[in-house]
Amino acid sequence: MSNFENKVIIKTDPEKCINCHKCISVCPIKLCNDVSGGYVSVKPELCIGCGLCIEECPHGARQGLDDLSLFLEDASLNQKIVAVIDPAIAATFNGHNMEFNGWLTSLGVEKIFDASWGAELNTKSLVNHIKKHKPSLVISQSCPAVVSYIEKFCPELLPFLMQADSPTGHTVKFIREFYPEYNSHKILIISPCYAKKTENIETSLGDYNVTLRSISDYFKTNNIDISSFPKIDYFNPPAERAVTYSTPGGLIHTCERYIPDIRKNSRQISGQPEVTNYLDFLAREIREGRTPKYMLIDCLSCQHGCNAGPATATDGKSVDELEKFIDIREESRKKIYSTQQESKLKIKKLHRVIEKYWQPEIYARNFENKNSTVQSYFSVPSKFALDDIYKTFGKYEESDLLNCGACGYNSCKEFAIAIHNGLNKPENCSHFNSLQLQNLQKSQREKLMQAVNMVKTSSLQEFSESDKGVEEISDVSAEMVNSVNTSSAAIEQMIQNIDSINSVLNKNSLTMNSLSEATKAGKISIEQVTKLVNDIEQNSRGLGEMSEMIQEISSQTDLLAMNAAIEAAHAGETGKGFSVVAEEIRKLAENSSLQAKQISDVLAKIKKLIDKTFNATIEAKKEIENVVSLAEQVANQEEVVKRAIAEQNEGGQQMLESLEKMRENTGSVNEAVEKLRYSTSKIRTAVQQINIREQ
Repeated sequence: MSNFENKVIIKTDPEKCINCHKCISVCPIKLCNDVSGGYVSVKPELCIGCGLCIEECPHGARQGLDDLSLFLEDASLNQKIVAVIDPAIAATFNGHNMEFNGWLTSLGVEKIFDASWGAELNTKSLVNHIKKHKPSLVISQSCPAVVSYIEKFCPELLPFLMQADSPTGHTVKFIREFYPEYNSHKILIISPCYAKKTENIETSLGDYNVTLRSISDYFKTNNIDISSFPKIDYFNPPAERAVTYSTPGGLIHTCERYIPDIRKNSRQISGQPEVTNYLDFLAREIREGRTPKYMLIDCLSCQHGCNAGPATATDGKSVDELEKFIDIREESRKKIYSTQQESKLKIKKLHRVIEKYWQPEIYARNFENKNSTVQSYFSVPSKFALDDIYKTFGKYEESDLLNCGACGYNSCKEFAIAIHNGLNKPENCSHFNSLQLQNLQKSQREKLMQAVNMVKTSSLQEFSESDKGVEEISDVSAEMVNSVNTSSAAIEQMIQNIDSINSVLNKNSLTMNSLSEATKAGKISIEQVTKLVNDIEQNSRGLGEMSEMIQEISSQTDLLAMNAAIEAAHAGETGKGFSVVAEEIRKLAENSSLQAKQISDVLAKIKKLIDKTFNATIEAKKEIENVVSLAEQVANQEEVVKRAIAEQNEGGQQMLESLEKMRENTGSVNEAVEKLRYSTSKIRTAVQQINIREQ
């Protein structure tokens, strides 16, 4: 017996798992999920490796394991390797099969074989079994997840499981049998299935199971362009329509080449839980002794076959896109054998090529009944034990068995069996949690009522205090309105007074401007008078000098007249006439001297008056200049006063605007107070009506 208990092909990352139970809901083997801890782990003893949980988990907690890292490491160490590639590769890499072979060759893989050729050999094994034994039922063994399910959970179907290797197994044995030079080489299996690893271990036919998904991820991480590699053909004879084995119904389609009407007696089924449900149905028919309706059962665990499973990289592609490149391969292979028209001669020629490499004893496989071992990992409780388990998660009546599926299981019974086997716990039942919550609510109800009553009493007291506060706010608001109105009237009166002062200042400004102009004009006139007086004073000095000159001339004339009289006396009678003249001249000189003295006295007085006038004009000029200066100062001070008055007037206007806003705000406050009073009244009524109903 193989040590299948240690074959871990799917694991859970505890850091990513949030215990949402989605993985359980899609898993066909509910009991392979262990929820007894803080996350949903996988029991490899019960897991069939279908991988549905990997696709369903939105958190990336479920991970499939393969051997890519081991293969790359061995390849880098020049390990001798040959490869077997599943036909589903065409769907993942869009028909670049040959370029993929080129990439493998660049890593040192010596020869590459197509599992489609193994599918041709597998079809030969199946058809030979049908023709030789004419079975009432034969189940295809192509899908390792289906094989694992039958071995573990449907032992009744083991006799009807085709006792031969899978298409991949056929290919590996073909290599070992017909290419002995590669017997020492390790076998690399490129597959679309995590469960293929279990097959490799149990049959020892493959050393590495490397999935299409992990290779696709590797290409993306390392920026590898598959189309850049050279095309390398497969080393085996080309397969014909068996290249469609990866598509649901591909096996039956290939069998039709041998048995044209076989489809009438065949059932093709794919996808979970349809496949496991159908196998359970078949097992039940066998147990009950009934003959199944169909002889050939072609089943694949994945809904769209091997072309689009959890271990492929075809996310987002439609069924048409998935099968497009598979169909293209089929047409190209039919051209090789010229079987497009289903020519019997050409088909016989193809069959002779296949029969050259087919021998019944080479490809036989015996399957193992693992059910007894599997049964040791869990047990089904009795009805009485089941009733006791139901009670642990609140299932006391038949109506409590809701079968809601929130726990991930199909029924409350399945959940109870999981609890019985230590794989789950009551806390993961939503109904149980609801009951727990109800019990908690019930136990807390009295405390809640007490708390509510305390809150009611306290709230009503607070509302009473709040009412007083609201009334105080209302009173203060009314006083504020009065104050605002009074202040507004006073400020308006102040602004009117400021306007009156401003008007007086404007008039004074005009008067001061006139005074300033007049004083400036007087200053100019005084300056002119001062200049004239100064000119007169200068001219009066000339008159005094002239008066002195006249007196001097008069004195000399008088002296000459005296000398002339003396000379005339000496002349006697002769100078008598001249004496008369001299006397007249002396009189004139005396008279001129007297007049000149009088003029000099008058000029002296005039000079004194002129000097006084000049000094007085100088003082007047200074006084007028002082008046002009004072007038300018008054004008400047008046401007300062006017600016201050203007600023005070602007401030008064702003105060009026602020008071108006205050008046508006006090209106809003009053409205808010009324709303608050109304709301408080409603809340008080609501609080008084609070009551916790008994349930």
